[in-house]
Amino acid sequence: MSKKFKSQASSSRAAAGGFNAFGGSFGGFQSAFSSQGKEPSSLTYVAEPPDLSRISEPQLVIAFKNILKKDEITRTKAVDDLQEHIGAIESRGGTLDDGFLEAWIKIYPRTSIDLSRRVRQTAHSIQGSVASLVGKRIARHLPKVIGAWLAGLYDTDRPVVRAALESFTRVFSTEEKRSSVWKIYQSSILDFVDDVLLQQTALTLSDERTVKPDDAEAKYARVVGTALSLFNRVLGSSAEEDLQKDESTIQNLLGSKSLWAFGFHEDPFVRRCLYALLRSTVSKKPGELDWRIVSASLIGKSLALSQLGSSTELSGCLLEVTSSRPQLWTTDYIGKSSPSKRLIQYIQKGSQGGLGSFWTNLTQLLRTVPLQVLAKNDSETEATHKISLSNASSLLEAFQEGLYSREEPRQNLVIGWKSYTETCVWLLSLLAENDKKAFIEGSASPILRRYLISKVDEPSRALPSQFAEAICSDIFATLAKDGYTNELQPLWAESSDKLLEAVKLSSPEQSKDFKPSQDAICSQGKRLFALESTILTRLSGTEFESQALDLFQKTGLPLIESCLQVLGSRNGKPYGAAAVAEESICYVPQIARRSQKLLAFVTDEAPELLFSPSGDRLFAMILACRSWEGFGSSYENVVERVIELGPEQPSAPILQKLLSTLQFNEVVDKAKLNSVIMQALDRALKGSQQQWTIIVAVLGNITFRGELTDSLFLKIIESLSVDGMVLDSLFGLSQIADTVPSAIRDFQSGPNGAKLTSKLLYLSESLAEESAGLADTLVAKLRGLVAGDASTTSNLAILQHSFDEVNYESLSIESLLGIAEELLRTCKTEDKEHTVKGILPPAISWEKALSPFLNLPPRPSMALTSPLGGVVHLINSQVSEDFQQKWNAVPRDSSNCSSAFRLFSYTTRIASSSEVVELLGEEDLQTLLYYVPLAVQLVDDDLSIEYCNGITGLELAEQRVEYMEVVADGWKLINTWIDSTVPHRGSQSVSSILATLWEDKLERLANFSPLAYRIGEAFVKIMTASESLEMHKTSDDLTKICRETRSANAIRSAAWFSLLQDKIVSLPAGTRLCNELIADSTGMKPQDEKNEGLRKLALANLLLSGDKETVASIPTQRLVFLVKNLVQCLQWEALSLGLKAEILKTLTLVLSSLSEIYGSHWEESMDIMNAIWTEIGGGDAALPVLASSFRLYICLERLAEGDGNDDVQDAWSEQRATLQKNLTSTLTTFDSSITFHQPRDLTVELLCRVISSIPVKNLADVSEVFPLLTANSRVIQRAAYELLHRYIPSVQEQVSFDVALSKTAVRLPDELLSLLLEPPTIDMIASVASEDKAWTQVRSYLLSWKVVFDHFSNASLPVQEHYVSNIKENDSLAPLLDFTFDFLQSAPGKFIDPSKLDIRSFEPDQSETAEKETQWLLVNLYYLALKYLANMTKSWWLDTTNRIRGPVESWSRKFISPLVIGDALQGVSEWISTQDANEERALSLKISSKTAEIIASIFVDEDSPPVAISISLPPAYPLQPALVVGRSRVLVDERNWKGWLLAIQGVIMFANGNLVDGLLAFRRNVQGALKGQSECAICYSVISTDMQTPNKRCATCKNTFHSVCLFRWFKSSNQSTCPLCRNNFVYV
Repeated sequence: MSKKFKSQASSSRAAAGGFNAFGGSFGGFQSAFSSQGKEPSSLTYVAEPPDLSRISEPQLVIAFKNILKKDEITRTKAVDDLQEHIGAIESRGGTLDDGFLEAWIKIYPRTSIDLSRRVRQTAHSIQGSVASLVGKRIARHLPKVIGAWLAGLYDTDRPVVRAALESFTRVFSTEEKRSSVWKIYQSSILDFVDDVLLQQTALTLSDERTVKPDDAEAKYARVVGTALSLFNRVLGSSAEEDLQKDESTIQNLLGSKSLWAFGFHEDPFVRRCLYALLRSTVSKKPGELDWRIVSASLIGKSLALSQLGSSTELSGCLLEVTSSRPQLWTTDYIGKSSPSKRLIQYIQKGSQGGLGSFWTNLTQLLRTVPLQVLAKNDSETEATHKISLSNASSLLEAFQEGLYSREEPRQNLVIGWKSYTETCVWLLSLLAENDKKAFIEGSASPILRRYLISKVDEPSRALPSQFAEAICSDIFATLAKDGYTNELQPLWAESSDKLLEAVKLSSPEQSKDFKPSQDAICSQGKRLFALESTILTRLSGTEFESQALDLFQKTGLPLIESCLQVLGSRNGKPYGAAAVAEESICYVPQIARRSQKLLAFVTDEAPELLFSPSGDRLFAMILACRSWEGFGSSYENVVERVIELGPEQPSAPILQKLLSTLQFNEVVDKAKLNSVIMQALDRALKGSQQQWTIIVAVLGNITFRGELTDSLFLKIIESLSVDGMVLDSLFGLSQIADTVPSAIRDFQSGPNGAKLTSKLLYLSESLAEESAGLADTLVAKLRGLVAGDASTTSNLAILQHSFDEVNYESLSIESLLGIAEELLRTCKTEDKEHTVKGILPPAISWEKALSPFLNLPPRPSMALTSPLGGVVHLINSQVSEDFQQKWNAVPRDSSNCSSAFRLFSYTTRIASSSEVVELLGEEDLQTLLYYVPLAVQLVDDDLSIEYCNGITGLELAEQRVEYMEVVADGWKLINTWIDSTVPHRGSQSVSSILATLWEDKLERLANFSPLAYRIGEAFVKIMTASESLEMHKTSDDLTKICRETRSANAIRSAAWFSLLQDKIVSLPAGTRLCNELIADSTGMKPQDEKNEGLRKLALANLLLSGDKETVASIPTQRLVFLVKNLVQCLQWEALSLGLKAEILKTLTLVLSSLSEIYGSHWEESMDIMNAIWTEIGGGDAALPVLASSFRLYICLERLAEGDGNDDVQDAWSEQRATLQKNLTSTLTTFDSSITFHQPRDLTVELLCRVISSIPVKNLADVSEVFPLLTANSRVIQRAAYELLHRYIPSVQEQVSFDVALSKTAVRLPDELLSLLLEPPTIDMIASVASEDKAWTQVRSYLLSWKVVFDHFSNASLPVQEHYVSNIKENDSLAPLLDFTFDFLQSAPGKFIDPSKLDIRSFEPDQSETAEKETQWLLVNLYYLALKYLANMTKSWWLDTTNRIRGPVESWSRKFISPLVIGDALQGVSEWISTQDANEERALSLKISSKTAEIIASIFVDEDSPPVAISISLPPAYPLQPALVVGRSRVLVDERNWKGWLLAIQGVIMFANGNLVDGLLAFRRNVQGALKGQSECAICYSVISTDMQTPNKRCATCKNTFHSVCLFRWFKSSNQSTCPLCRNNFVYV
């Protein structure tokens, strides 16, 4: 108790001393503990728990208690809760109370060493937060926790270290403060170290009842390691005077056996920390060490122990300690095993996964260790300072064992063997002279021998292949430099002899071991001579080089000459012998060239053996020797012979080697050599992969570079277009790119380089996956090979070539965009302007590409869509034969796109970047602003009218959608230019340049060419979106435009009129111009060859079409004269269609202002329309005429039915029916074979609007309209359907009436039934789903069915039965239903959800896609089939497989049947409302929609219930039949009643599910049962108690009685007489 009290008092004094709020100095710190005593350890698990009575918050108390729990998750949650609590206090700027602080200080040390990493990490974070919050109040508590806090800095887990460091630096923010903490609290830190190292164990830190032994040991090792690191930090960094303060504690620790026992602890972390501590102690406090204890631990125990994870630290520690005190190995050592044995054991283990420094440390250690330890205390060694051969050998054997160990890291081997060699040389200096040779033979020679003469029986002793040569050369060179070359001569002689023996005894060519044996010889020979070459290089320039060279020459020359002799005698078959000679020439030519036999062999014998198995080796020898004196003639002979043979199979390897080394300038017959090379290329391109080695050899030889290599590449590029050669060509190019990339780089930099890249890019887009993949890989390789200016030049050349030349193999637009984007991304800032100019098409490319399309006359039908209106009729539509041929010859790419469309699509996307436009010069910018609007117009026209100009070359429907997006992008780009207000290069804005350019183009127009028309049209479309034009056109400018109209170009005038119509007509000059044009048109003649009348009418129509007041301002008389003249012109038969369309348009504009003027022109106008509609066709040129006539019809109809005069009304009433029939008939005149045609579609839609207002009775015969359901045009198809859908139901009542009168059969129209003969299939849809025509054909079939079902609407039951019979005869319904459920199937056994569709009806062209429209239509048709063709649909359903039957029933029950049931109930409800009120025995119905049930009853008698039945419709009705159930049986017995129910149910079933027929049958049965019935004479009721009518008749009086009543009468009267006549009752 006293010790504890004093400790607390000491803490109080520390607090009283002042802390200076962390920000000041640490002068007020005092020792936290008294040196007289210590508190019990707070680390042990049995430590006293904290006092929680002063903590007021229950959740904190729970958290503190949970920290002491055994469950890791509970502890983790507890510290997280504490951290959250502290964080909340920090956020509001509060502090912690003393109760919390004391509890935390008590529990922190134990928590900081917790098993859980997360708990330790959070604990350190909390400690930092607590210390920051409480400020100087923490000072008195720091001695209790500083050790555990600082120990966290050395934890084994990095997150814990980081948390401890962050918390410590947070509290002590400067290095000075942190150093002061170590100094001031040194005693507390050492107390913590003492407690951990000397007091605690694994069992005191962890509760063995709840903690696994392994976990407990791991925790103890971690805590010990951190304590050792703390101690090491104190010893290593503290000043001597600071250490003196705690001298006793330090001495106690350093003198403890328990401390040094950690040197052989199982945990590597503990060992590493101990070795680091020992090094620091040796450096700072060597006098405090008990060397015997250290020696026993370090040498006696640690060396014998596995040091995985600590070997590097141990080696460094051993070296430092031994250097400081060598006696550690001798006098200080006390152990059972000798230090020599321990050292040998240590060396044998190797570095044990440590660093390479282990081996260098070991080398120094061996030189530092007392010699007597190495000599194993040999007495002779002490006298001579030499060691015995056996001792030296055992050391090196241990060395080798460590190096050969499997656990030895490969990266340590080089330095390890170097250390081995140095140790070997050092040991040689310690050996007696007579032992040195034996030592070398036992230590160095075996290593060299195993390398030179590979022994498969000792794989564990083999050197790593990648280091073997370096290791062996180092051993030889080191020994040679110390004068031991002669000792190695026997080894070299043995190696040469063994190699020669292997050559002589090698297997013959016929043996299966021939190749393995020869390959082994080749490998052995290469090792020998390569090692000699390396050794000579290492010894180069030294006095020892000549000695080594003499040694190698003595053994090498006989070996070479003997191998040549064997080679000659065996006709070149043992190629291993040739390999030995070749390797000697390659590696040690200074030795090989001294052989005269080699000269004779190469000159005389080698050329004859070129085609033997040794041929390639011999050729390599000849090539290597050709520069030596006397060897040149052999090389020349070989060259001539090989070229003569060509690329045949036997000579191919020789040719390949020859071409790789041949100097092209030295060849005499270059043409023949070129021919040989081209032959090899042809064979390679045809599949001979071996020939590619020849081509690679040629390209790798820089002397061949030039025309020959260019011709090779061009030949390969050409073969890339040949189907059978593509893969072989790509394979060859890949080999070239991998092997000789410089050849490709040079070719790419040349004039033809772009061709290769362009071709590869094209192939990368191929549908053949293998070719595309290879090409794509090659493109990536080429980009890596060719960089900088060469790459830029090549890419620009590719783009320019693609602009000018288009063919089937042209690159796709996406590839061109990729090239352009790469150029923009990689080009330098100063080169950007040049690059941008290069990536955009020049004016000449635009002109060449667009010319065939700009000079093609526009379609006459464009008068309906063009802003220039009828001016299009002025354009010369004649096309010369030359132009036609030119247009037909327009080049196209693989997608059938023209060059013009490619340029437009490419430019649109490239120019969308504002950076591109900003970098263009003015001339290039004007090119862009001029040609893009022209191109977008042409493309737009081609997408609006099928086969309009062919610029896009449309082939697939999906292309049209894609190209329409391109057009949208084009207009978006133009709008960007229009809206641009930023000055371009400091001058005008792009918008101003655009407006100026196009106004200038318009003003320069001088003819009526197609190009002039396109310019005028583009001008209007561009300027319509620009507000700047309206701002600078004054009234004087407009007046000038009006005045120049008579003489100016009509296209120019039409453009201004279209653009500024409102402003022009509001000016006096504009009004005057309108009057002049009307006046001039009054005198117009139909035979106007100059088209002046057409010109003036077209311009007048542009001016008059905007505002009715403009027409009203013209004198009426002038308008009357105009109308009469125009009507007369229309009556001229040879009038052109263009002029006729403009006249009709003018009449439409003018007649509204003449509604009060009487005259014959009204009737004549109607006659003219009748004539037009009966005579004119529906071709492109007729569309403007038809559209204008429809508008004129609307005008006349409005006048006749409105405020028109009597002439108008009379003429209308007289001709209305004829006009409307003729008008309807025009629907059949349109060209329906074309899928899309915007002017035609607009005209048809206008016609549909007109027809929709015509009464059905005035419609023409619709039989001719049925074929239009098969039209390719969806608009015409829809128009035909809407006409039929409106007409057919309206006439069914009359058809029903006629059939009822005539009793004849009626049939569906044959024209309609014929449309059902070719039903679509799901396979057809799957194969051509992307084509509009396919969807249109499907819709044609389905709309035909819609029209079929229209016949059922309003038709009587007999007529419907006739229609059903027609359908059944043709077996038409089953294919429809098959297709329906194939198409609606979203997954096997599942169908689409139609809940969002209007199932009862269908409207064409209202869905998002053709697929969704088809789904809607099919669902509607299935609903109609169930409604009108219930029995046939049910039969189809029953015949389907079980796989589809169940899903169809479920789907129908959920979505379709409820509607059919609702319609059936509604039909019954409507029918019963028409029942005659005076009907005898009328039906009474109760209809329940919720239960789908009808209860039918008929009143019989007041004294009896009504006879009643119920008809229930099942959920899957009509797939499941209606159920008829009796509810109240009256009139008949049970047997007859059941017969009634079955009959009623059968009537409903066979009447196609018609419930009314069943109800009628029920009513007929009841009425029949009651017919002639009278009351019973006994009960005076019609119905008896058994619910039957009177059925017993008296034969005498003919009265009827109920059988029940009669039997009761007989029983009560005891007689069998009639109740009335009293005669005996006889049954009739």
